[in-house]
Amino acid sequence: MRFFGESLIGIVNGVDSVFPDPSGAQSDAVGLALQIGGGADLNLSRHFAVRLFQADWLRTQFPNGTTNVQNNLQLDTGIVFRFPQ
Repeated sequence: MRFFGESLIGIVNGVDSVFPDPSGAQSDAVGLALQIGGGADLNLSRHFAVRLFQADWLRTQFPNGTTNVQNNLQLDTGIVFRFPQ
């Protein structure tokens, strides 16, 4: 069993959408993004594993007419292939 964690921070670009603004609506926006998560892999061999779960929380800050914050939860499972080093 292998446990892991990750975190990312950066700039996010939103295009071809509607972003409310005090002077009207915009079709694109730039904001801050933060992602934190982790999970567990069950090792089957040196190069293969089953990802039992991975959970990530993504927070973005785009104009939305109220708090300008969006929170998203992503849950994953799958197969992992590790390339030889």
